[in-house]
Amino acid sequence: MGPTTSAQRRPSIGRSAVNRVHCPSCGAEHDLSEIEPSFDRPDAYFDIPSELRAERSWNADEFCVLWESESTPRRHFVRALLPFQIRGESAQYSWATWVEVTEREFGFIHDHWSDPAETSSSPIPGRLANAFPGMATTMGLAGQLRLTRPRTVPDFYFDAMTDHSLAAEQRDGVLLERVIEWAALVMHP
Repeated sequence: MGPTTSAQRRPSIGRSAVNRVHCPSCGAEHDLSEIEPSFDRPDAYFDIPSELRAERSWNADEFCVLWESESTPRRHFVRALLPFQIRGESAQYSWATWVEVTEREFGFIHDHWSDPAETSSSPIPGRLANAFPGMATTMGLAGQLRLTRPRTVPDFYFDAMTDHSLAAEQRDGVLLERVIEWAALVMHP
């Protein structure tokens, strides 16, 4: 399942000249602050036949647990924002994605979801759980979840040694034109 538009979990692009951009796909003007590439669920969720999803998954807005059968280990996922600094701007732009974590880490995040002290926790290891369109495979890329605020999805940052163009863009920042390309993927799939 490809990215869709959703409301920001946390504002990334503030009200500025960056907001309104001319779309190269349709020629219209779009407000970037209202467009966030977002995956509905981890890709593994869509590998489960639709008629079996209700009995082989547990879903909440920001959490997902999947299993093959009652006797197989469960897989645990947390929604996260993958932030990118826009070069030359104070603004960031984010993809809403899913990250696979261990059962122990999932329990910690779930149990501390509303805890004001959650931001002082150590980064939590995880792996990207979505294939980003038009890019070399992103599934399984390693990184760290950083808890931000109570009841707010965490940020995901790639490990420093991750050799992938998306990781390099996160480390180096992206041009506004790249953000417009990403927004066009959502607006004009």
